[in-house]
This record gives sequence, structure tokens and C-alpha cells, in this order.
Amino acid sequence: MLPPVEGKVGVMRGISVALEANNISVIMGDKVILDSVTFHLQYGEVLGLLGPNGSGKSTLIGAVAGVGRMTSGEVFFEGKNIKEIAKRDLARKVAVVPQQNYFYMPFRVIEIVLMGRYPYAGRFNSFGAQDYEIARNSLKAVDLEGFEDRLATELSGGEAQRVAIARALAQEPHILLMDEPTSALDPKHALSMFKLVEGLRKKGCAILIAMHDVNSALRWSDRVMFLKEGKVVCTKKSRDLDTTSLETVFGVKWTKHFIPDVGEIAFPVAD
Repeated sequence: MLPPVEGKVGVMRGISVALEANNISVIMGDKVILDSVTFHLQYGEVLGLLGPNGSGKSTLIGAVAGVGRMTSGEVFFEGKNIKEIAKRDLARKVAVVPQQNYFYMPFRVIEIVLMGRYPYAGRFNSFGAQDYEIARNSLKAVDLEGFEDRLATELSGGEAQRVAIARALAQEPHILLMDEPTSALDPKHALSMFKLVEGLRKKGCAILIAMHDVNSALRWSDRVMFLKEGKVVCTKKSRDLDTTSLETVFGVKWTKHFIPDVGEIAFPVAD
């Protein structure tokens, strides 16, 4: 069971573009991490973000989420500049699943997931019965039902990653930004995560996922944007993804094949 995404999602209100990023640049010292990156994300869409290590994927997600540095550029949510949106209002629209999810404090799992309810909390950050219900539904959605009282410091890497996803779900976001959300997951839970994302997409959410697995992008993304050395190489519909683009971005030859019940898959080819 997925936690509810309320009917207030932008596509329900006739707004199609959820996020616009214009000329995003990040420079650290004399190193250009992102160079004039421009893209948009629509409601009811999954945009896969692919690129080699160090291409700027995590930096881009942090920049558009408003939690990372940005040297220049602008980010708009539903046409409104992120700088003009109050933090609480932004947290009601946008949820982030970071790449690293280590919990160093002995919070109970339910307490961590309830952190996703802070944008909706009452006076003195108090939580009501509905908040607890949403938190428990979020845990159930990531197959962690019964983990409410477990200490976060005792979780495996995969369990911690799923708790972070549950926390994001508890925010009931319109826009979900995910940085390699399957990096610590086994195949079963990775598949479950992508099915969960597909369910959110069908409800109208806009989802940006940074990933390394080309075949996950082919199967689960509507469009794919490639980054290399901080620049956008190209953006294509997943069904139009060609081996030339893959070779340009990753520096190795690729081949594509069609497998019944799976679809097209791509493999790097040894010289």
C-alpha cells in the first residue's frame, strides 16, 4: 500500500511542469562541477539521470533541492523561484532521498520516518494519529512493517536506505528527488522500489532519479538525461536511447537486445 499523494499534486491542478532548472552551475575552487545545466521535470514523469562517476549527478540533485551550493542559475517549482518559497512550503512539495543514509543517533525507525511529517506538524512539532498512520503506511510501502521500534543504528545498509525512502514518502511529496536509491538494495527490494516509484508516477508525482544502472533507466524512466563532466550531453525518451549516446557518455561500446517480458536491455562490450 502506497501512502496517499493528495489530489493537490500539480498535474491535478492543470500544471504540467513541476520543476525547471535554468543554467545551473557549481564551481568549487578552480573546478567546474556543473556547467550551465538546464532541464525540466513534468508531473507524472520519471526522469532518469545517468552519467559516469564524478559527472555531477549528486551535486545537481542537491542544487535543485535547495540543500546544496549553487554558484549561478535558477530553480523553479511550479513556476515559482525556489528562493521565494518558504522552507516549510518547499518541504511539503519536495522530498529528497540522499545517496548516503547513515544514522548515527539511536532514534527509533518510526521517529525517523515521522521527520517527514514535520512540514505538517502542529504546534510544538506535535504529531497526530494521521501522521503516525502515514508513517506506518510509508514503512509498509518499503517492506519494513514491524520495524517501528527498531533502533536506526542497528539497521543494515539496505534497511537504512529503505527507511530514508519511507521518510521521503511520509512527506507526501509532489516532487521526489532520489540519488541512487537502490545502491544498497538487493534485487528484490530494488525491484520493489521501482514499482513504488511507478505507482507514485501514476498518481501524478514528478520523480528525478540519479542512477548508474542503464537498464533500470531503460525500464523505469520516461526520459533519460545524460551528464558528463558537469554538462548535459543529451536528453532522450527512454525508448529512443541509442548505443551511440551510451558510448559518448561512458567511453565504452554498447550493444542492445530485446528480451520478451523485459524489453530492451543494453550491455557494455569489451574491446
